[in-house]
Amino acid sequence: MNRLTRKFTIVTAVMLVGLLALVPFAQAQDATPLPEVTPTLETEMNIDAYVRVAHFAPNASDVSVTVDGEPLDIEEATYPTVTSWIAVEPGTHSLSIMDALTSDVIQQMDSFEVTPGFTTIAILEDMDGQPTVTTFSRQMFDLLPGTSGITFVNALSSDTPVTFTRDDIPFVVDLMAPSSRAFFIPVDANTFSFAAMSQGENTAPLGEATEIDVTDGSYYLIAVVGTEENPELVVVETTGADYAMAMGTLMEPGTINEAILSREALAGYGPVFDNLGLTETLTSEGPYTVLLPAGFLIDEIEAMGDDATETLQNHILDGAYTLSQILDTESVTTLAGNTYDVTVVDGNIFIGDAQVIDVNIFGTNGVVHLIDSILPLSQ
Repeated sequence: MNRLTRKFTIVTAVMLVGLLALVPFAQAQDATPLPEVTPTLETEMNIDAYVRVAHFAPNASDVSVTVDGEPLDIEEATYPTVTSWIAVEPGTHSLSIMDALTSDVIQQMDSFEVTPGFTTIAILEDMDGQPTVTTFSRQMFDLLPGTSGITFVNALSSDTPVTFTRDDIPFVVDLMAPSSRAFFIPVDANTFSFAAMSQGENTAPLGEATEIDVTDGSYYLIAVVGTEENPELVVVETTGADYAMAMGTLMEPGTINEAILSREALAGYGPVFDNLGLTETLTSEGPYTVLLPAGFLIDEIEAMGDDATETLQNHILDGAYTLSQILDTESVTTLAGNTYDVTVVDGNIFIGDAQVIDVNIFGTNGVVHLIDSILPLSQ
């Protein structure tokens, strides 16, 4: 399947978001943008602040967190895990990291600045084995279709520089505490193997994660944690649905049914799904891919009467397929048993004769792509 031939390097993309200065050097392969479609998110979003806790201190007990004396509504953090995101008012706060069992304060930050965006509060250990806290933040921005975002973190209890490799090729070089522990970079969605390496020739990896499916539209945290004597690599995925629910743009429980109804232009599908008995399908475990006709076609679908149910089933695929995964196939087959060719013409994506006009609307049980016409039942 052909994609656009015009290429932008990953390093150029990073320069555009002003992050290149975070590390001395980052090496990445070219990223190939997919055919252009209407973006799902705005490039600059008016969002609140969201925080999570990464427990990367190997000798610290489970921890809880309070903000301005109030417990942060997240699960207790255990080594080496990362909690879910939670909304916090932007501004200056008093932050306490406490032993979850004894409530003893491990770290107190009286002037903890929370800015709009996503902030990870990382609990680390210094070279003397004492707990310390660092943070790294970033704004949410629009990923190109077919790409993901990865934050690489050197959370070792040492000042050893770490290079992260992707498929045995140096990818992010010389992340070093305390000045440049973390680095964010967008990558093509694909299957990769990652490793963290210390300096020196013929050294064994500090940690490895093989055959990781880096999914279209997801964000990842890849961190080397622990000590040089006992390191490991931690990989945490935050899906597009997870982010949308954290920001309140996707209603709980976040299935593709809610993903559709969360959009004003598609809210009219709610009673249609209910009347046709499709709500149960769209809220079930799945996963499913919905090739959803745009909102202006709802009346036409309702007017089909007895054929409306089969017509909408003819827009559902068994399995979750992001845009990049659909483009890797020559055709798709719907629950109604019809097969449609996937083609790219002049940079526009077509499924059958229907043009894809918006992509990668994520739910917890699948993904939705909008098309500009109704797929015919007869092929």
